[in-house]
Amino acid sequence: MLKRMLAGIFVLLMALPALASADEARITSVDATSWIVGSDPTAYIPAKMIDGDETTSYQFSLKTTPLGQAYVYFYLAGPSDVSTLWIKNGFWRFSNGYDQYLRNCRVKRMTVDFRYSGSGYFTDPVTVTLPDDKTRADWTQVNLGSHSNVTAVRFQILDVYTGSKYKNDVCISEVRFSDGSSVDLYGLAIDKLATRDGPGTQYNGKGTYSVKGQYIKVLSRAWDSRNGIWWVKCEIPYHGEIRVLWTGYKRFDPNTLPLESIPIENFSAGTTAAPVTAAPQTAAPVQTGTWRDAYRQFVTSGTYRQHITCSMPEMYETFTQRNTAYDSIALYDLNGDGTPELLILSEYGVEQADVFTYSGGSVRRLGTMGGDNFFQYIFYYPGTGYTELFAALGGPAMDIRSCKIQNGVLTETKVAFARTNADGDGIVGIDMYVNDGSLFAMLYATFVGGRDASQQLQWFSISGLRTDSDWNGFFNSDIR
Repeated sequence: MLKRMLAGIFVLLMALPALASADEARITSVDATSWIVGSDPTAYIPAKMIDGDETTSYQFSLKTTPLGQAYVYFYLAGPSDVSTLWIKNGFWRFSNGYDQYLRNCRVKRMTVDFRYSGSGYFTDPVTVTLPDDKTRADWTQVNLGSHSNVTAVRFQILDVYTGSKYKNDVCISEVRFSDGSSVDLYGLAIDKLATRDGPGTQYNGKGTYSVKGQYIKVLSRAWDSRNGIWWVKCEIPYHGEIRVLWTGYKRFDPNTLPLESIPIENFSAGTTAAPVTAAPQTAAPVQTGTWRDAYRQFVTSGTYRQHITCSMPEMYETFTQRNTAYDSIALYDLNGDGTPELLILSEYGVEQADVFTYSGGSVRRLGTMGGDNFFQYIFYYPGTGYTELFAALGGPAMDIRSCKIQNGVLTETKVAFARTNADGDGIVGIDMYVNDGSLFAMLYATFVGGRDASQQLQWFSISGLRTDSDWNGFFNSDIR
């Protein structure tokens, strides 16, 4: 079948059939960055995810929309409480004797974030790793945490399980959201499950089960203080029956079963064995009181979005409706006090860099630099009265501005204007706004000489900062 991307964005309103439960958040419309169009132009549209038919699916192609750039939007009937994602991932259809689930790609990892009533932004991102459910006995349920007054939910597709036949076609069959008080949890067993009748080696052994590679339902967890590990209580299928037993959490893939999603059980076995006291956490608590911890929490929680507004009101609609409004960050110490400021770059609509600083144990906003041009190059000119300058790149025009913090306030002074060629890579002339001949000469020499006296800000994708190693690389990127 000839497949191609449908240019533009197409929205189809379609009410759900009968609701699955009273706590379901009704989806009224669905949108996506792109989808595949074949001989039937509506065969793979986003609305197939809410048509109540698991044998139809939404599909997009990685050839036209790479991972990280593929977004799916679900718009709700009104402000709703959302805590659970229900999804039938992949293409749930057998046709011509083939299982289309296996032949096509299905979502492996994605970020889910939320738009709340009165807001134009998606915030509070949650990264989800979906199981590759080849048995497809029922919906996959994912705990998203508690979210109130949600008007829309967005998926950003980050990784996929590759199909055996169609290695670029990514499919989702059905999606629902609810505020269910309980969610069935499943984890991928990465080893045989050695079991006991309690959470610890002091309890009776109950056999080892060869379920490696299977998804096992997990009920609760308990802390084994004797051995310093977590145990989980799970339902293990065995010859047509279900055995409820304990095994070590380490035998499950944590990407499919995050520890914090499992309810804690204060286990007690009566008089047969001493109870094990549940510990509240396995990892050390996040340290506070440092700019690194504060910036990391500020970004990963999406809190920064609450402080950013469009600097050009006439561009507000474009600024808020793009797929990713703010997705890059950098560090630069604007006042030389040893604590770098956090720059958050908007790359869509209006290009602006919003500036935040860490003081008094918290992060606060200083202001916006640029407006319609972001800052990339930094120039040092000792002895000229300007210790650092930012070059704002905007196509064939380039502004040179001095930006610094004075008395806790961000100040921005435009000191020069440079015109480049149409490609923005060659200087035609420089018009000075400040009467400083030495600054003029050094600027000109720097541009012509290949910017030997400049350094470039290192921008990091927010979606790419997931591990401690990623964040350490970001924190070590400050060039002052």
